Amino acid sequence: MITTAQINEPDSVEFSAQAGPNIGPRLGLALSPANGTATTIVDTLDLAPGKRSDRHTHSIEEVVLVLGGTAEMTVGDEKARLSVGEMVLVPALAPHDLANAGSDELRTLAFLPNAAFVSVFDDILSPVESRVLIAPPPETDPRMPRSKASRPTPDGHRNRGHGSPLGRSRRKLS
Repeated sequence: MITTAQINEPDSVEFSAQAGPNIGPRLGLALSPANGTATTIVDTLDLAPGKRSDRHTHSIEEVVLVLGGTAEMTVGDEKARLSVGEMVLVPALAPHDLANAGSDELRTLAFLPNAAFVSVFDDILSPVESRVLIAPPPETDPRMPRSKASRPTPDGHRNRGHGSPLGRSRRKLS
């Protein structure tokens, strides 16, 4: 069975944060276990001019490939400017932030080697209203008054079972 995906027009979710009006990535899920991979996730991340992702960490490493525009990637205390065709490896647990450093739309593909991971952001992100995203989203059982998904994070915020907001945009490919 062949699995294909469209990266030019994926279903996407736009994020924002009250802490910074320049936070505004659009994230689209291209490939995942929901549509055929065993463990890998490939997603699109687009940023308008002047926008950036929020500083965050993942429990696994990530590779980001620039498809269009100019990126500035900060990993820890180091910064790199990336153009079309260049990629960067972000080690697991390394704080990182991606910014659009040009006047055109920044288009990237992110490759994550494991579909089970946790991301922790500096700011609370909308539309999930959480700093912590879990992929895949934890199962919630309505019969249980306090599932693992609703337990507070160390800083007191609740995950509220949102897991990955991309769960709403996943689609099966034939």
